[in-house]
Amino acid sequence: AHKIITSPKAKEAFDTNRESSSFAAPFGETKFGQSCYSENHFGPDDSFVFGSEQHGLPEKIMQSVPPEQRLYLPMRRGSRSLNLSNAVSIVLYEAWRQINFTGSADKESED
Repeated sequence: AHKIITSPKAKEAFDTNRESSSFAAPFGETKFGQSCYSENHFGPDDSFVFGSEQHGLPEKIMQSVPPEQRLYLPMRRGSRSLNLSNAVSIVLYEAWRQINFTGSADKESED
């Protein structure tokens, strides 16, 4: 399943999870991303990191994200940013869609 880290100590949580053997190289959401989130193929073990609305991803975390896995959300010209919770929802729902909504209530009732 996708990993979500939400913590005031996000850097510490990120480092701890990154050292886990099941933690895939993360996708990072940033306005400096190289590819649009919707143009990527996600798997069930992928992980995602998001920075704050005001400051984005800290440089130390950004360096841990491979350049080809730095994603951006398209924005209208003149728009500053999306609310962080909206950005997370958009990206994670797309990733979940790509793994056929594994673990959803509808999938469990079909088994």
